[in-house]
Amino acid sequence: MKDHPVRNSIYNVYFSPTKATQKIAYEVADAIAADRDLTSIAINLTKPKSRPVRAGGQENDVFLFAFPVYSGRVPAVLMDCIDQFEGDGAKAVVVGVYGNRHYDDALLEAADLLGERGFKVIAAVVCPAAACACLMSLVASYKSVRTVVRNRLGAMLSSKPVSLLMRSHILRTCV
Repeated sequence: MKDHPVRNSIYNVYFSPTKATQKIAYEVADAIAADRDLTSIAINLTKPKSRPVRAGGQENDVFLFAFPVYSGRVPAVLMDCIDQFEGDGAKAVVVGVYGNRHYDDALLEAADLLGERGFKVIAAVVCPAAACACLMSLVASYKSVRTVVRNRLGAMLSSKPVSLLMRSHILRTCV
């Protein structure tokens, strides 16, 4: 964040009214932080009082934006929150958590919003919320979330942004 002295960080930015998104966000952010030797900083956007007035990053920072998908969209309240962030070339990972309904274009919508704010969106992941089934299946399949992040997201953190089509393929193979 511009006013924050910590650099080379992963900012775990999440909106999680039911705590399902929070659990997934922490797992993914902690795995990235451990793999890339980054300092993890959580920013909870759930309660209005905890939302930053202005926040931003720089090129070496990674922002993980995790949110529940409402009717296939980014929650409207989160759109206002994203307007308070300035990327300045920081990398971003989008995590959409959905329940009984398909996530539709929520990841694309979030990637577009973050791109407009100066973030380089390098990856997008979608997880079903039901009992954090995504993480359970990932852990069962790959033995640890850290391995998944290292294999799927780790290489992208040090490479150029990939096309949304490629990101879509990557997220489908993650879940």
